[in-house]
Amino acid sequence: MNKKQVIEKLSSMDCDIAEVICDISVNGEVVYPDESIVVSLVEQPSNDDLVIPSKHWTWCESIKDFKEGIVSGQSAARRAYCKHYVSSFKEVRDFKTDF
Repeated sequence: MNKKQVIEKLSSMDCDIAEVICDISVNGEVVYPDESIVVSLVEQPSNDDLVIPSKHWTWCESIKDFKEGIVSGQSAARRAYCKHYVSSFKEVRDFKTDF
C-alpha cells in the first residue's frame, strides 16, 4: 500500500480516529516494525481520551496533517532532510482503544 492509497482509505472511513500500521526505517533498514500512526478524521474526536500518545509513533491531527507530515520512502526522506521515514504501509483500521 502506498501513501496515496492510505489517504484514500482514510478519506473513506466512517470513524473519528484511524490507526495506520507501518514500518519505520532509517537508511533502508527497518528499525521500528509495525508502528502505529494515529490520525484524527474529525475536528473533535469523541474517543480521543482512549489514545495513549506514547504508544504510537505520532498523532496526526487531520488527514491533511498526515499527508504533509508523514515522509514515505527513502528518497523523500533525503529531500526532506529527515532520518526516519515510513518504508511500508501495512494496514489502515479504525482506532478502538489503548486500554
